[in-house]
Amino acid sequence: MTKHTSIFIGALLLVLLADQALRFVTMQRGVSWRAGTIELGYFPNDGAIFSWPVPGSVMTAISLVILAGLAVLLVRVGWRRGEWFALGVLTMMSGGLMNAVDRLRFGSVVDYLSFGQWFPIFNVADVCIVVGLVMVFLAGALDAHTVDR
Repeated sequence: MTKHTSIFIGALLLVLLADQALRFVTMQRGVSWRAGTIELGYFPNDGAIFSWPVPGSVMTAISLVILAGLAVLLVRVGWRRGEWFALGVLTMMSGGLMNAVDRLRFGSVVDYLSFGQWFPIFNVADVCIVVGLVMVFLAGALDAHTVDR
């Protein structure tokens, strides 16, 4: 593991701690802060992405299966595919795990960031999932680019 990987994993842990702190604060206080259209508040989401209606138990099962698949992917090929790929998978797993823990503990995901009615309500774990996915795609694109040369 390189120094950069260690720093990235440490930063990821801090992000996940911040995510948990924001969940705790918003669940305790409801709407904690508002500035214009930006709102930090408690928005339970018992559906899937963009609040699509999916029964909670089904979504929990799907989440756990995806997390298991990502864990297998990380163990079998993650580090051999390169740091960006492995860290992207790890970032997706971290966000997915935080949301799965919410589903198991509260029966829904705790979203807390809103940027108005035209943008989805989300949480930091959702950002980790998206950022991790982008990292995996970039790793694949960079790998394909170097193979073509």
